[in-house]
Amino acid sequence: MTDKKIIPNLFIVLQADENELLKRVTNRRIDPVSGETYHLINNPPKDEHVRKRLICRIGDTKELFLARLKRYKERHEPVISFYEKMDLVRRIDAGKSMEEVFAECCKAIEEVINKR
Repeated sequence: MTDKKIIPNLFIVLQADENELLKRVTNRRIDPVSGETYHLINNPPKDEHVRKRLICRIGDTKELFLARLKRYKERHEPVISFYEKMDLVRRIDAGKSMEEVFAECCKAIEEVINKR
């Protein structure tokens, strides 16, 4: 096995309000019959029978979300801070529309490409 050094050019960090993330996670549901995934607010099932049989996924509780968020902050924020000092991090508001987030990610990548 060779020793390859990876030198990053950019880290894109998608940021979202923690309360919004909690809402996203705790409102996810799965249909045990079809296996389809729904969201009670953003993508509820149209059929009332399907709605009644939805179940919460095992990992989609407030307690597990908060534990995962805590681990993320402990493990990732120091790494992000390190690379931020080298101006390699672009933080993007993930609360915007998919199109806006995608456009901002593309812009960040283009900026790195144009610096070469």
